[in-house]
Amino acid sequence: QQRVESYHAYTLKRLGTDYVDLYQPCRIDPNVPVEETMEAVAKLMKAGYVRYAGVSEVDGATLKRANAVCPVSLVEVEYSFLNRGIERDLLPEARRLGVGVVAFNVLCNGLVGGRNPEAKLKFMERLMSAERFAHLRRHYNRFDDLRNIASERGLTLAQLAVAWVLAQGNDIMALVGSHTPDQIINTIQAASVALTPDDLELIERIIPQADADCSYMLNMNIDANGLFIR
Repeated sequence: QQRVESYHAYTLKRLGTDYVDLYQPCRIDPNVPVEETMEAVAKLMKAGYVRYAGVSEVDGATLKRANAVCPVSLVEVEYSFLNRGIERDLLPEARRLGVGVVAFNVLCNGLVGGRNPEAKLKFMERLMSAERFAHLRRHYNRFDDLRNIASERGLTLAQLAVAWVLAQGNDIMALVGSHTPDQIINTIQAASVALTPDDLELIERIIPQADADCSYMLNMNIDANGLFIR
């Protein structure tokens, strides 16, 4: 324990700070109980090195177990109008516990608002089964309908995607990567867009919740497919 604390003190010294605001383990190792991981984070919080704890890409049951050991403030997870899987399990549990959600891949890995979406599709095709990729392609072909909604409201498709995520609740933040100043400005503008119930209903008709399960990412329970063996 003393060695661990000395290491973190050295790390913080190199960063020029006494603490970090958020310490967030990424992808809980299925071979290490989440309680063990979060106990280590709790010790760092007690020592004053960390103010708040987060977790990344976990399911609802894992979040509950993690929070029982160390108060969790945020959970980072994929969420977009193409992938709404967290609404079945994780999001209800996060809200029950009072845990905020940081949504990543809001722009669907660059399919929304990217300069070369066809190149992105080819990249994703290599990572997905033929069946799952065909499902993604069907949704991608509906983007023109979404662009029409965005255009009628003076928005880009990327701004509509960000605004949609933010409209799902005040406890959800959109994590959007940017490469240019214009992209940053567009994202900031999207944060002030208030979609109406009619807007949300139109988007729901184009990509219904039950059908919004497109992702090339591994399942949040990454041990479910036997990917990790002791």
